[in-house]
Amino acid sequence: MKKTLILCAMMVMSVMAYAQDVVKVSPKMKKGDVKVYTSEVTSYISDRVIKITSETTYTVVDALADGYVLDVETTKLETDVDTNDMVGKLLTYAEGMMKGTAMRFHVDKDGKDMNILNYDEVRGKMEAGLSKFIDELLNTPGMPPMSKELLMNQMQDKMTEETLLNSVQKFSSPLMLNGKTITNGTEEEFIHDTMSMKAKRTYTVDGNLISTNTAMDMSKEDIKNFIITQVEKMMPEEAESIKQNIDMVLNSGMLKMEMDEKATYELQADGWVKSIKGESNVSSMGTTTKSVIAITLK
Repeated sequence: MKKTLILCAMMVMSVMAYAQDVVKVSPKMKKGDVKVYTSEVTSYISDRVIKITSETTYTVVDALADGYVLDVETTKLETDVDTNDMVGKLLTYAEGMMKGTAMRFHVDKDGKDMNILNYDEVRGKMEAGLSKFIDELLNTPGMPPMSKELLMNQMQDKMTEETLLNSVQKFSSPLMLNGKTITNGTEEEFIHDTMSMKAKRTYTVDGNLISTNTAMDMSKEDIKNFIITQVEKMMPEEAESIKQNIDMVLNSGMLKMEMDEKATYELQADGWVKSIKGESNVSSMGTTTKSVIAITLK
């Protein structure tokens, strides 16, 4: 009898330990729910320090048989970017191009995004914003002559519905974990929205805290193909030369590419993210960009 009790106790302890290390992220939703997140982003680019603060509202506007309709809208955006700092303005453009226009997601029962219901509207807003930004860029004193059409075309693959849905996988998105069953050591491969690089993310679970560690996951051959594809888009006349000299260019270190991200998510009892703290580092062509992010549920 004593042995049986000890065995049962060990089994219960084992089950409890397992439960603590496994998390299914499925935030509770009902029509009319509103969650507001504040975000503070500090980016370090060469000798620049750029700060962006924003506020984003998540509204459950409808409940469907297979999930929910979720509006995501940036309602506030402030930055200390100088009007002549085009690199800084590009960052704020990327952050604020949808300000005032909700992106309407169809999400499943776990809050995982499935498709964008107002994609045509979103695409139109993005193209209009990009066109305005490129006009400002080309009118900047000292900017060499460039084709607006070519620049617009280079961004087309950033505006597909698939790309926009993948952008929700960003470590700064409160929706990123939705629908995932996570254990210590869980790994996933995905296409990172920064430069469309292949990446691998590893998870660690500690109660209501979920930590992630993300790194670029590209072989030398992947990097070759990536560089050639980008050159074909941006400088098609140089593509053949790059193909012939790609090994020499890579060995020189001129196009060295690295990326890593770390983030910690704190979950509430209802499954919604309470806070996110993260840091990312991206190196390309000798330039390293570091971003520190803090996101909090109001």
